[in-house]
Amino acid sequence: MSSLPNITGVRLGADPEVFIFTPLGEGEFISSIGMIGGTKLEPRPLPKDGFYVQEDNVLLEFNIPPCDTVTGFVDALNYGLKACKELLPEFHGIRTQASAHFNEVQLNTPEANMFGCTPDKNAWTGKMNPPPDLPTDGLRTSGGHIHVGYLRPTKKLNQYIIRAMDFYLGVPSILMDRDTERRKLYGKAGAYRDKVYGPEYRTLSSFWLGNDKKIVWAWEQTMRAVDHVNGMAAPKDDYISAMQEDIVGIINTGDVRAAEALCKKHDLAVV
Repeated sequence: MSSLPNITGVRLGADPEVFIFTPLGEGEFISSIGMIGGTKLEPRPLPKDGFYVQEDNVLLEFNIPPCDTVTGFVDALNYGLKACKELLPEFHGIRTQASAHFNEVQLNTPEANMFGCTPDKNAWTGKMNPPPDLPTDGLRTSGGHIHVGYLRPTKKLNQYIIRAMDFYLGVPSILMDRDTERRKLYGKAGAYRDKVYGPEYRTLSSFWLGNDKKIVWAWEQTMRAVDHVNGMAAPKDDYISAMQEDIVGIINTGDVRAAEALCKKHDLAVV
């Protein structure tokens, strides 16, 4: 079997989704619809070049430009979070958590009930993931999607990168993000999309935007995943794919005990 090409020129981007919350009264999560502006096709530009914001279902999504250093990645995400907060009315803030339940009045728009318009793929099976059903309990979830750009991307390399990201990020995330609601809709193992510049990893929620340490963790573990693929002379060398059953089971079921054991055995970073 032929050798795999080397992955070079790596840059990371992200398009996190965050919740809008107000502590007024009893406190509640607020829909972004009609408050933020911007759509998938026409995102609203932020003051700094390369940054955009949009309404995504009831969440607020922002996009950062691709970054080639960890410092740039941290700074870009912190700028995006700060700029999003500045768009909100008084007494409103944002939360970087995996899921939340909304009152019915916040979901009374067509946009709030649009789901699964663009399905993603499963890196372990190569098949498309089925779109989620519309929740009836007001559940909405966030995505902390990481985009990996590199020179001369291929679909095969994308698939190996995402499998490695499941190992280095998806498994430890079970210990760092104890939410179990999101996996009812999104965030299963190996969820990704092929982009013209590389893969978009879609398994994680936006929990990792909670502080700089977690953002650095996301950068470093993504780079470990890339290094793993670069260390494969051929697909037969991919010991991560050989652990498919364990990795997929841990992520899809939220198995904390198994995640702890695998992290300890393979020195996977948890912050």
